[in-house]
Amino acid sequence: MAARANCAWSRCSRLYATVNEPILFGIPIVLNPVYAVPFLLAPLLQILSAWAATLAGWLPITIQPVNWTMPVFLSGYVATGSNAGKSCSFSISFSVWRSICLS
Repeated sequence: MAARANCAWSRCSRLYATVNEPILFGIPIVLNPVYAVPFLLAPLLQILSAWAATLAGWLPITIQPVNWTMPVFLSGYVATGSNAGKSCSFSISFSVWRSICLS
């Protein structure tokens, strides 16, 4: 029973530490033309919106680099000292994936 609990805990920790290979190859997103569009479009729109919002002064400027192994929920705060962009970034990604996958 303890082994199963450890296995479940290790799966959760991989999701928070940006290890996405089980998702990429398990769903499968890789080599799937339907999922390729939101997989490429969502990060592009997130980067462009964050860049525009930073230039407009709506988001704080990045004050320090963040290691790629930083957990997803902490990386924005560590980089900028604020959680201002998380909800906007999530809503953009959610709307892109929802519009493509549910249509």
